[in-house]
Amino acid sequence: MSNKLSPGKNNILNINLLIRDIWRTGQLRLFLLTLILVVASFAASERIFGQLESSLGNQVSLLVGSDREVLRNRAIPNDWVLQSQLLDIQSTQVIELGSMLASEEAFQLSSLLVVEDTYPIKGEVLIAPSLAVTRGKPAQHPQPGQIWISPKIAQVLKVDVGQTITVGKQPLTISAIIVREPGDVSGLVGLAPRALMHLKDLDSTGLVRPGSRVSYRWLLSGSENNLENMHQWLEPKLDSARSWRDPSSQESSGRLLKRIRNFLGISTLIALLMGTASLAMAGYRFSQQQRQRVALWRCLGASRKQLLSQYSILLLVIAVIGTAVGILLGLGLSSWVLNLVADSIPLGVQQIGLKTLLSPFVTGLGLVATFLYPVILNTINQSPLTVLRSDIHGAKIPLLHWLPGIFLVAGIAWYWSENWKLWITMVVGLSVLMAILMITGRLLVKLVYRIGKSRGGVYAVTA
Repeated sequence: MSNKLSPGKNNILNINLLIRDIWRTGQLRLFLLTLILVVASFAASERIFGQLESSLGNQVSLLVGSDREVLRNRAIPNDWVLQSQLLDIQSTQVIELGSMLASEEAFQLSSLLVVEDTYPIKGEVLIAPSLAVTRGKPAQHPQPGQIWISPKIAQVLKVDVGQTITVGKQPLTISAIIVREPGDVSGLVGLAPRALMHLKDLDSTGLVRPGSRVSYRWLLSGSENNLENMHQWLEPKLDSARSWRDPSSQESSGRLLKRIRNFLGISTLIALLMGTASLAMAGYRFSQQQRQRVALWRCLGASRKQLLSQYSILLLVIAVIGTAVGILLGLGLSSWVLNLVADSIPLGVQQIGLKTLLSPFVTGLGLVATFLYPVILNTINQSPLTVLRSDIHGAKIPLLHWLPGIFLVAGIAWYWSENWKLWITMVVGLSVLMAILMITGRLLVKLVYRIGKSRGGVYAVTA
């Protein structure tokens, strides 16, 4: 008769008994909690960027305010405008320049848009009658002698609708607060806040002089066929091929999306790297706690195969539960964030795609498989005599066991950064930080040991 334990109902290795027994160890619960938080941050970032990418891609024309645009550092010639009219294309010229706005209280640098009566040709401007009102109503453009400003400008200058601010040499009356304006992404990418004024007031401000840095945007809207004909007519006259832009193309709209992805990527990478470091520590401590238990079961006759089977089931349960809860938490967090920005960004209908669920799910399973499974496997492969060793807590996990986790984190980092510079900067920076912390930790341990030894104390330092 074999002395090996069979996987029967009353077996000490019964999975229910095993889970109840191991669950009492705090390190496994810590690992599960950390896994939930890491997956939640990943799922939230995945959904937020996916929603922004989808919505901005579908509504980019409304966001920019045109179907096509021509960029120049000089005013648009009259024959261009006449040709657009002949092709039944709506057009308007927008002059964009940086300007300092002043009130009696403060100064604020702004991105000043000077518009014509035909502005906007696509999309709409939403304005509020005062700074205290957050919901805007559709409007066209400010009248001569008036200016519309963003809430940030109003807060800095400590002004509201009805008061006067100075633009260059010209005082203008604030007639509205801008809630949303086509092409305004200053809140997302950190540009100067917007202000709108009428073209008839530009000369009196004295802002445009020889050498002034002024950008002229000619916005066009019409049928695709007419726009293509306009492009062919304009092509020989354009300063460069980049002067003609299609807002729906990846080249034009991708800049905003790239900045959003970089922002979310950095925050996600920081959360991921901090989380995986915690996962690695919790997995290591958990494996150390299991060494005596595994060695005892081996002495009682359990085989490596039996232990591996039962622990694999336990880790699968932990992976599925932690990943599922993390995804639900991440979706809830992302919904909250998207609702916060819904009034400022045209998000459209919020949807949850397969990629939003699949990416964090695979990530969660991968984290368990690379950070917990290898150390448990190392524990199971130990000799039963380990239980009798006095230096059990000093057992080390081979570096080879950590390599899958390192490659997984590197892959996720590459997925989010999508450029070598950001990826290398993050890796090098965190590597240097880890090296500094390890050296500092070792020095502190030695210092504490020497202080304790000099004072006759006994300090037990365990791994």
